[in-house]
Amino acid sequence: MTGSPLSPSFKDTAPGGGGRPHTPWTHADLAELGRSGYSSLRTVCDLLDVLCRAPEVPVSTTRLLPELGVTRNELGGRLSYLSRWTFEERGRGNWPLMWAEFPSEDPQFVDECSYVVTQATAEAWAGTPRA
Repeated sequence: MTGSPLSPSFKDTAPGGGGRPHTPWTHADLAELGRSGYSSLRTVCDLLDVLCRAPEVPVSTTRLLPELGVTRNELGGRLSYLSRWTFEERGRGNWPLMWAEFPSEDPQFVDECSYVVTQATAEAWAGTPRA
């Protein structure tokens, strides 16, 4: 799914986030993410760069992969690391981006995730320092 209105099916809950608190991501929180030296989180920062160019416009995994220069499995691994970092380093259960599953744009897959950020997250991400 790309370019359609933000659906209520989008969620910010990190897989496995359980009962951890959901708190808004501030510029300071996002700056910590941006300064992280972890290669997996650098890919997440690249993902935020792409999503923040058009806040509230979902972008499918199929369309993200060429821009990020990673495979589906690599993106999944990086997002898994984001979950661990979010839980352990930040003590929260939500990502700075939202996701939902939709029918895939790639005929090799039945479903795939689309990702999106809110306008508030895009504004908080603007000017974030990067490692």
